[in-house]
Amino acid sequence: MYSRYIQYHIENLKSSALVNLPIGVGWANISNPCGQYWASIGSYVLGLHDVRPRQGTFTNPWGATSNPLFAAPKLKFNNNTLATLLDRRANELLSLDQRIAIMWSGGIDSTCVLAALIKNSTNLSQLVIYCSNKSIQENPEFYNKLIKNKIECREVDELDVTNEFIDEHVLLHGDPGDCVFGPSMPMYRHLLANNQQRLPWRQNQNLIVQGIVNTGGTVDFSRWYTNKVSANIDEVGVAGIDSISDWWWWHYYNLKWEFSLLRPFLDTRSTAGRPCISDDTLKKYSNTVFYNTEYFQCWSYSNLHKLCHNPAQHKMDAKQYIFDLDHNQEYLNNKRKVESLVRDPKQRPAYLDKNLRAHYPHDPGLKEAIIECLENFKG
Repeated sequence: MYSRYIQYHIENLKSSALVNLPIGVGWANISNPCGQYWASIGSYVLGLHDVRPRQGTFTNPWGATSNPLFAAPKLKFNNNTLATLLDRRANELLSLDQRIAIMWSGGIDSTCVLAALIKNSTNLSQLVIYCSNKSIQENPEFYNKLIKNKIECREVDELDVTNEFIDEHVLLHGDPGDCVFGPSMPMYRHLLANNQQRLPWRQNQNLIVQGIVNTGGTVDFSRWYTNKVSANIDEVGVAGIDSISDWWWWHYYNLKWEFSLLRPFLDTRSTAGRPCISDDTLKKYSNTVFYNTEYFQCWSYSNLHKLCHNPAQHKMDAKQYIFDLDHNQEYLNNKRKVESLVRDPKQRPAYLDKNLRAHYPHDPGLKEAIIECLENFKG
């Protein structure tokens, strides 16, 4: 009887939408080194909770693949300004004539989304902001000047992302703005003082390995992961992924993008009833995620030369756009990326199936299914 549960989860994992990393720390001693490596990726690589390629090969223990809804566009260079694209996207979404729910952390990425909507809206009652006291503390001047007594606010803990909610709202958040504006700088913090992040990655993979070691990874794990990402870059063969910072951009763009879009389904859903998300609802959601457009991805690709090079200029185009609305010189000059508060990891599901239904570590047979997959993973 119990083996039936195990098989059920193994089959579910093959078509899963997201498998939460790190996996089952303390569940069991995995004897297979590749299984050990995979189970610990999320402990050593910044902000990573699932890895699957939109392009090329990046094997995982369950054989799960990327959803075509999140497919990568054909990258091409363009000369658009970020401000032009932010205004364009805001107007596209406002014209849908639906209530727009914005998950606002107070950070640069979600504030940029909110700024675009405020700038281009003729009816602020169309907007509803889901935030917390932490959001306000992170950006109090923006809140007091542009939100308080002007836009309806609700506690983000009240947000339950269901079919009905997405049918009735356009749901927006700051992900994956971190990729668009230049991701993963802490992974190469050790290189910034001497601009070594601009070195060609193919000749300096040891520096990428060292960055992962600096976050706690073993040398063996760090080499394994670096080689795996590097092989994906070489397989896909996109021109212009040349420097160490480009390497980390590609890591987010190709391998982390899909999880980033699905984050609200991991962190803002009630566990009661474990509702499914329909195909139509997920399609609508993916089409309306603020930054999930071809033109934002191509803008980012076109600006790799400046996105990840100077910490003082990090996300400066986005911060300048915000400044043009709120005129907060302190935020423009000094705001840096910080990690937003998320749900207690112990409350997170182990994976989301293809209908985004949550499955938890205490479910019968789930731990055993994941351990079996990890023991059989060839890397």
